[in-house]
Amino acid sequence: MLFNSFYFFIFLLIVFLLYWSSKSLKYRTFILFASSYFFYAQWDYRFLFLIFVSSLVDFLCGYMMSEKNKKLLLAFSLIINLGLLAIFKYYNFFVDSFKTVFSIPETFQGIEIILPIGISFYTFQSLSYTIDVYKKNIQPCKDPLVFFTFVSFFPQLVAGPIERAKNLIKQFKTHKEFNYEQAMAGFNLIIWGLFKKIVIADNLAHAVNNVFEKYNEMSSLSLLAALFLFAIQIYCDFSGYSDMARGIAKLFGIELMINFKTPYFARDLGEFWRRWHISLSTWFRDYIFIPLGGSVLNKTRTALNILIVFLISGLWHGANTKFVFWGFIHALFFLPLIISGHHSHYKDKNLFNNYKIKDFLKMLCTFFIVCFAWLPFRADSMEQCLSIIERIFNKSFFSLECYGTEFLIIALSFLLFEWFSKNDQYPLEKSSNKLLKNLYYFVLISLMMNYGYQTQEFIYFQF
Repeated sequence: MLFNSFYFFIFLLIVFLLYWSSKSLKYRTFILFASSYFFYAQWDYRFLFLIFVSSLVDFLCGYMMSEKNKKLLLAFSLIINLGLLAIFKYYNFFVDSFKTVFSIPETFQGIEIILPIGISFYTFQSLSYTIDVYKKNIQPCKDPLVFFTFVSFFPQLVAGPIERAKNLIKQFKTHKEFNYEQAMAGFNLIIWGLFKKIVIADNLAHAVNNVFEKYNEMSSLSLLAALFLFAIQIYCDFSGYSDMARGIAKLFGIELMINFKTPYFARDLGEFWRRWHISLSTWFRDYIFIPLGGSVLNKTRTALNILIVFLISGLWHGANTKFVFWGFIHALFFLPLIISGHHSHYKDKNLFNNYKIKDFLKMLCTFFIVCFAWLPFRADSMEQCLSIIERIFNKSFFSLECYGTEFLIIALSFLLFEWFSKNDQYPLEKSSNKLLKNLYYFVLISLMMNYGYQTQEFIYFQF
């Protein structure tokens, strides 16, 4: 069930009514648990056992963890979770790499394995719980129903945000009264997320797909424009999902973390990664970068830690060399920040305060790097990626021919609007404002006009 499907909203309405029909906390938690498993079963019921196994293993490991056995139980949790991830997501990648390195004939075939949707998200969410219990950052959860609901909570199950047990488990344990303001904020978030997905992302996808399918016939300017359009497409697609996930959770009185903070207005890559897919970047920071030594050691070690994190991040996104290359590009452009000691220069408290001309220049430079880095992410293969790079810098570089000008206007208009609403959690937040009320009606009309047209799956479902 896609969030942007009619069937999902029927499902959501039924779950909403069942959830608030009782004041029993145990009943409400069970409704969320059962609906989450039903929701995932609509994708492929055969993979429910993977969520169940990850949940059971980590619940028992956390429940039984003590000073004497905590290392053994943490190792068991890591082996099971990462083992399942390796088998279902990386098996064929490892087999193909092994065949290439050792020149094994193509007659040797790997096993065709279907990638379970959302496995990277719920595996990391479940693993973070075990690690936090091991570090004594949280107390073990004693209620299996609450824990299984934490791992499988349907609004963020298949594409995040990757929540922490510290934030989410306690909310399932707290009795709630229906809050009209919170529910309306959730509804507005859902509407805004749908607008970003259906009206912006799905329409831009049409132009991007055309360019990449016929890249050998496209001018340099058209290819560069397609990279810009894809940058806006993937942002609206992914952040649109996150907005909807947060909005849906609010309908049940649950608050999920903000996953995006206008990342394309970042002034360097460090700031970009503090504002893009925040739940994943903070996961890598807390569970990989800091344990490796973080940035407290010398600059060489810090640079190595950054490289390791970005390469792992690339692999997390997909079992393909193009994603590793994407991670390497970000690590490469992160290196000057490490050398200069400015990798933590822009913190959240500095967002949009007293911007100067040089800040806008840094913003444009960072945006160009990010757009260029999206190329291996969008390309069908590493070979296509290299071919497109070669074509961008050929003799057509000075040609003014550009495909999809009307789509560029849509993308630029969206960026401009996001700039003017940058200090709000979402543009519809202050719905009492007359201008925003008019925007609200515009969004609703746009959704009605675009609903069902060129609808596509969310990009991050493949991870």
